[in-house]
Amino acid sequence: MTGRNDMRIAVLCGTVALAVLAAATPDAKAQGLSGRNAIVQVNKKGKGKIVFLAKDAAIQAPSSPEGALLELCSPTGGVGSLDLPVENWVVKPSGAAKYLVKGKPEGVKTALVKPGKTLKIVGSSIGGLDMTAPLGSLGVRLTIGSLVQCALFTGEAVRKDDAGKFSGKQAAAPADCSDATLGCTPLGSPSGAFLR
Repeated sequence: MTGRNDMRIAVLCGTVALAVLAAATPDAKAQGLSGRNAIVQVNKKGKGKIVFLAKDAAIQAPSSPEGALLELCSPTGGVGSLDLPVENWVVKPSGAAKYLVKGKPEGVKTALVKPGKTLKIVGSSIGGLDMTAPLGSLGVRLTIGSLVQCALFTGEAVRKDDAGKFSGKQAAAPADCSDATLGCTPLGSPSGAFLR
């Protein structure tokens, strides 16, 4: 009996240790994704546009509808923010989450999150991102409840970077979704200020 008890104690201690380690891991629900493509632009009338697509086995969807925040980040353009209210989200039996606003909204029109497959966002606003000059790089971060997913188009993943238009393709997944990694520094703030 002593041997069995020792084994049970060892298993219990191992389980507790793993639970403590998981709880201590910072930003455990943040996930960098491989970005397939991104287009961010502003036309001559000042109307913005965002199209973003990621395909990655690490993509996760919420189990129930929650409000979300889309952030577009650039070292030179600051941070653009777009709200995706909870009432426009639907979680399907398949596990996919879909966001839809009918008509011609000034913001995100559609978003689709398929676990392990696809994250796609289409909108008619860039949320205040400054595109009067080239962006340098583009960080895209979607926060749904406590679930954070992001992509970073930088270096060779940048295909076009002019004032008013940015496009990127085939971006490797970033190491994390922090402000420092994605370049999410508000314009006018000191370098390193307001970082997560």
